[in-house]
Amino acid sequence: MLAAYSIPILICTAFIIPIFKNQKIIKTLAILSIFISLCLVFLSSIDVFYSGIKTFAVSGWKPPFGIVLVLDEFSSIIASLILFLSLIIAGFSLSLVKERIKEFYTLLLLAIAGSLGIVITGDIFNMFVFTEIMSIAIYGLISFSLKKEGLEAAFKYLIIGSISSYLMLIALALLYSQVGTLNIADIITKINLNNNAHKTILSIFLLSFCIKIGMFPFYVWKPDVISGSLEPIAAFFVGVTNATIIYVIIRTLYTIMGIYYSPWLSILAILTMIIAAFLALLQQDIKRILAYGSISQLGYIFLAFSTGLAFQGVYHLVNNAVIEVLLFLSVGTMLMHKNKMEKISMYAFLLGAFSLIGIPPLSAFFSKFFIITGLLEKNLFIYAIISGLISIVALLYYMKIYFMFKQDEKKIYWPIIILIIVVLLLSFVPVWLQIFKGVEVNLLARNEYVSEVLKP
Repeated sequence: MLAAYSIPILICTAFIIPIFKNQKIIKTLAILSIFISLCLVFLSSIDVFYSGIKTFAVSGWKPPFGIVLVLDEFSSIIASLILFLSLIIAGFSLSLVKERIKEFYTLLLLAIAGSLGIVITGDIFNMFVFTEIMSIAIYGLISFSLKKEGLEAAFKYLIIGSISSYLMLIALALLYSQVGTLNIADIITKINLNNNAHKTILSIFLLSFCIKIGMFPFYVWKPDVISGSLEPIAAFFVGVTNATIIYVIIRTLYTIMGIYYSPWLSILAILTMIIAAFLALLQQDIKRILAYGSISQLGYIFLAFSTGLAFQGVYHLVNNAVIEVLLFLSVGTMLMHKNKMEKISMYAFLLGAFSLIGIPPLSAFFSKFFIITGLLEKNLFIYAIISGLISIVALLYYMKIYFMFKQDEKKIYWPIIILIIVVLLLSFVPVWLQIFKGVEVNLLARNEYVSEVLKP
């Protein structure tokens, strides 16, 4: 499995970069390592979609005794998404980050490696290890500006991250004491949700990630962290980190626990959607508005997954991650030029905003449409109505940002151009519908996952 080599490539490059003094070499190595990793994951993903789940036993030790990396259709989509967005963010940072280049790209590559490891690992202990790698790197990236806001934001995220990690580690220890394994496929064969102890332990595990992603009622720290970070780091946080943590929560619910409908998660999703949207309206700082907007969009994703609308959830997850990065990078170019909006940034911002609002025929319109129609088919009328009305609130806070800027002619940023193209490509529904419905089938096939990972 070629994707298995992506993690060592990223980590080795991260530790090689400090050797060099030439900034061009450092930047080239960073971009090249992410690009090669993306190519390897993409090639492995094609293999997965054509011939099924792929595994890689590290050092030849077969699961459940050894470390195993697993790539199925769901993890293929998320891993490709993570590396693509990371490449865009790293490319955008080339012209933005002028000082301490070594430190920036070392931390960024470690954060990417951690995110990728979380997605393709086949056991939850290594998921914890990669979560710590990702989190520690992000602490450094958030504080990278060394300004008061950045240092305060990093400290807040350190506290939240530490609480989350503590809960996760407790859950892992308790789970191992109960089932004697931490391999995901092996856990599936031994877990018993009729056992209250097993259910409580996995609930603690899920709680640790709900805290880390900023679901209601654990969201209050997140806007401070995002507003205190540099624009590309904020984009990484709402795009890559969010997608990674959503993956863990859904993998736990669907694959480990076999739960496809969770009333409690649905309620939390709706509350997240409503409260964050209205709080976004009250903000005056641009990045805080976008931060609350990104939290509100999490509500749509978790509402879909918690009501059994898996392909709709995956579609909106991909749309949201790409568009949130587009919004933060386009706003970043505006802030760099003292609130003057370049034409291309203006078009990029409006495209992303209109898409998340749900204006047809843009990509997020279709994912939201499928979510709302799916809710109606399940007779969840109140959820469907709320989901539609929150889009109107989103229109208000996105337009609030637009009217804060003046139009001007400035430099064109190629990462933003690429994201515009991708957002438009995501609007070709028939292609993505087929792919994401295949991901849904794969995500629901727990027995296939177990048999492929544990086969002799």
